[in-house]
Amino acid sequence: MQVGSLVVSKGVISIDGHPTQSVSYGALLGDEPFNVKFTGTAPQKAITRYKVVGTSVPRVDIPEKATGQYTHMQHVRVHGMLHGRVVRPHGQRAYGVGAKPVAIDEGSLGDIPARIVRKGDFVGIVAENEWDAIRAARALKVTWQETSALPGNADLFARMRAAKTSDVTIVNWGDADKALAKAMHVSTATYSCPISRTRRSARTAPSATSDQTARG
Repeated sequence: MQVGSLVVSKGVISIDGHPTQSVSYGALLGDEPFNVKFTGTAPQKAITRYKVVGTSVPRVDIPEKATGQYTHMQHVRVHGMLHGRVVRPHGQRAYGVGAKPVAIDEGSLGDIPARIVRKGDFVGIVAENEWDAIRAARALKVTWQETSALPGNADLFARMRAAKTSDVTIVNWGDADKALAKAMHVSTATYSCPISRTRRSARTAPSATSDQTARG
């Protein structure tokens, strides 16, 4: 059986023309983690087999959302369920250096019915009522270890270029140098501009810089 003869539909892999000979992704994985690295060597699906891309997919969720009947994650309740909030240091900190709690004032919660959860450097709050968890996370007084000050923006882009990075190439198709060598004109420019990224685990505003080379 050739790899190209396999087709996938709704999470089920089968042999083209023989739908009864099939297996699901779940059956293939079992209880094992899905940590197979993407190599880019697998054959791509032919465009003629596309069923979703390029079509107008019905939003079957819209009617219930518009009428307030839709069950959002925030509405889910299970027996014994607790609500939690992560406690983080306030203000700006050097990104990536970590936040280490030195002391936690448990009495700062007062009469709020909530519990403190700590595991290593992680500090959190759990409570039966979500608003109690929110109030407790705001009220909890934590003394955090001082970290290095933010370096400023004077030589930001130079430091970014000199910083050690962990680069991983997932896919490398074609020969860019060979293709660009055939261009009639070469234009080179360097751009440095800030970018903004929002994360729930950290509020940061990192910057990026890149070299752009164009031929054409």
